[in-house]
Amino acid sequence: MITTLNLRRVQPDIAWRNRGVDGEMARRRCWTWKRSVSAVGWLAGWLGVGLVLGGCQDRGYTFATTATYDVPALGFRMEIDAVGTVSPGHDLSMDGKVKGVLSLLGEPETARVTFQTFYAPTNLGSEQVLRFVAGTNQPIDRPWGGTYSVDSLDRMLRWGGITNVMPAVLEEVKNAIEGATLGPKSTATASSAHVIVVSAKPTFRR
Repeated sequence: MITTLNLRRVQPDIAWRNRGVDGEMARRRCWTWKRSVSAVGWLAGWLGVGLVLGGCQDRGYTFATTATYDVPALGFRMEIDAVGTVSPGHDLSMDGKVKGVLSLLGEPETARVTFQTFYAPTNLGSEQVLRFVAGTNQPIDRPWGGTYSVDSLDRMLRWGGITNVMPAVLEEVKNAIEGATLGPKSTATASSAHVIVVSAKPTFRR
């Protein structure tokens, strides 16, 4: 493109000579014009690079995860759906929440407990809430997150009739729930000692 433009400007040099304009002055004008074109091309190139790099910057994303976990040691299956957002520059979500169903392994179609976690201002001492319903009972709210999670999970399982609870198993179940709410990078997709991954499908959209 620049070569074509320069050729177009060479012809006026001859015209200026014919009009008595000094040839050296004509060449200087032509050189000044060519430098201007080169500068514009250089600037346009850098602007293009900037736009490409800007488009590649981390803009964060939203995610939705569906997973099913079996816990043979306690005899139940847990099906969960987690959603949330991961902010730009971060690996984990700060607003993830989950809905889930617990059923006995021999009765997968019958829900023993339904539950959900969410962020909400409460007087429970935590920023998150675990709300669960066992059978036809009224919903129960328990604190969730950090040191609260294991105790609240234990309460929920016992309300659902799962009483042979072991601390090591509780910890792994809690990790599976919290991992899904933190986003795809933290979702359990491989089985652990006590939690068997039946399926785990994290999806996300930027």
